[in-house]
Amino acid sequence: PKDKKTIGLRLARCARGWLYGENIPYKFPVCSKAEAFDGGATLFFDDCGDGLYESAPLEFTVSDGTSEETTDRYVIDGDKISIYSDMPEIREVRFCFNSESIVSLYSSADIPAAPFRIRVDKRAV
Repeated sequence: PKDKKTIGLRLARCARGWLYGENIPYKFPVCSKAEAFDGGATLFFDDCGDGLYESAPLEFTVSDGTSEETTDRYVIDGDKISIYSDMPEIREVRFCFNSESIVSLYSSADIPAAPFRIRVDKRAV
């Protein structure tokens, strides 16, 4: 960000958590797992403190292996995001995975999420 104070506060939080061992969230949220369900996929995040929030509408790119579409239909619930698509089977999800993307997904500690590309696990039967 152009605002250097925000960067300084994030770096200070990282130092407090990592170097000084304070028990505070200091890592950026990472999508660790994705599971399919009928009509979409649920994304699971690590290191998001008390949950996730958005500062602007999010967009995800989903793929079934042969085609892809962008979807902005989702629900954030704590450390999970359920995304919805008209694709019959989602195999991969991408977030902020191009040069024009601006991350607008944050942890409860105001730390931006990492862009990601993740394979989606098939739904358990």
